[in-house]
Amino acid sequence: MPAELSAPDAPPRLAARPPISAPRTAPRAASSAQPKVGLLGLFLVVPIAVALAVMAGSVGRGTFVPPVLVKGGAGSTRPAPLDGTAVGQLRSMMASVVSTGTGTVLRNTPGGPVRGKTGTAEHGNDPEALPRTWFAGYQRGVAFAVLVEEGKSGGTVAAPVAKKFLTDLARG
Repeated sequence: MPAELSAPDAPPRLAARPPISAPRTAPRAASSAQPKVGLLGLFLVVPIAVALAVMAGSVGRGTFVPPVLVKGGAGSTRPAPLDGTAVGQLRSMMASVVSTGTGTVLRNTPGGPVRGKTGTAEHGNDPEALPRTWFAGYQRGVAFAVLVEEGKSGGTVAAPVAKKFLTDLARG
């Protein structure tokens, strides 16, 4: 069983037993071309995870609000309405992922219905390399994305991490 990990300053309720082994030291970028947005505890926040969370939040709100990493500078943070028909279709599909698709582990998650999308992507040239997996979604006013760099599938690895996060959040 993996060791319990938590960020040094994280409240105890956020400490979790990951479903997969995790390193005790912060991972390093494979190259300078692999950008990182920041480091949260021992888990990296990478641009694709931010983009997935923005997508999920935009569908949940029905408007697009561009992410702001540093306040100030150019750009608008005013919500831009999305096409209502497309938003309705995306919400329905994201609900189906959780109700009958690859994200069923998130059914009956405390805090209300969850909508989202799982994903799995192969990378590199090593046929033995484990894929990158994710679950991006939203629950009420919270948009989130979980990215696991060496997983099996988004529904079996990333979605349970999302459920743990949302369960801890709902329990306060």
